[in-house]
Amino acid sequence: MKDIHWPAILHYENDPELEYLENEAALIQTLVSTENTFEQNDSLIDSQGQVFSCQQLAQASLENTEPKQQLTLETVLGLIKAHLADCGSCCVAKTYAPTIRDAIMMLKNKECGIE
Repeated sequence: MKDIHWPAILHYENDPELEYLENEAALIQTLVSTENTFEQNDSLIDSQGQVFSCQQLAQASLENTEPKQQLTLETVLGLIKAHLADCGSCCVAKTYAPTIRDAIMMLKNKECGIE
């Protein structure tokens, strides 16, 4: 079992939109508001690049959830660039962060679906 490291982002299957989650309380609020209706490949990506299944998170306690994958900084930045491009941001190709946590933090104050 591995802990979720905050902040994190939700990545929805076949959608460039990402949702920033500050902490566990934000995740629980999202789980309640969506009524746990996640697609099979909807994922939570934590600040260390661990990928957790949203369906599994919705059905189990957070303490009993194992990551299904480990992403690299390059992969996370690719997701963030796709999100920013979808939002109409300019100069997306120049987007860089030294760590996955820093990359996720870039979304904290962005609009376009990020709360």
